[in-house]
Amino acid sequence: MTGPVKHQVLKETYELGLRTLNVFFTSFIQNTDFIVNQLTEIISKIEEKNNESRSEENKVDIQNDKISKVAKHLLFSLCTQISYTFIKKISDSVGSPKLMEKYLKVQNEMDFASVKLVNLLIKLDQGSGFPDRDLQLIKVYVEKHPMAYFLLKRIVVNHLHRHPVNYKDKQRICEFLGISVESQIKLEIERNSKNKKE
Repeated sequence: MTGPVKHQVLKETYELGLRTLNVFFTSFIQNTDFIVNQLTEIISKIEEKNNESRSEENKVDIQNDKISKVAKHLLFSLCTQISYTFIKKISDSVGSPKLMEKYLKVQNEMDFASVKLVNLLIKLDQGSGFPDRDLQLIKVYVEKHPMAYFLLKRIVVNHLHRHPVNYKDKQRICEFLGISVESQIKLEIERNSKNKKE
């Protein structure tokens, strides 16, 4: 396959995954109020059921504004999880050490946070070492966008858990992204103790 053909196939693979993700988000945006109302109703029913099983002195006031916030948080979490799944699927589909020089060309033509996140994932999965410079550039690009910034943190945390990274580097990376190092250490200890039990 020639260089231009490889580039076109690579670019179309990015576009296909991102178009599919866009269809999902378009549907969510058009139905956000309905989804939040449905989630709020479900959470309210769960809280009411929980209250029924509590004694009188342990009953909790059900506050609709708090339930609405929880519903919105759930929706955000669902959207970020789906976004992460699509971004990961794209990076797994196109990721290859032989194509490293091609990814930047696609990114230059498609200047989107999603493409930058896909390329970071590819570098983390296919490259050697941690791409510090790429992380710095992506952080500047996405930190004003809550979902993209959350995805960046998730990508990095997943990498730190899957690959051996010395403590000083892990601490430096986590501090740079505003990720609690203590919570990451606690998660790692829990994961290691689970693995020993299995």
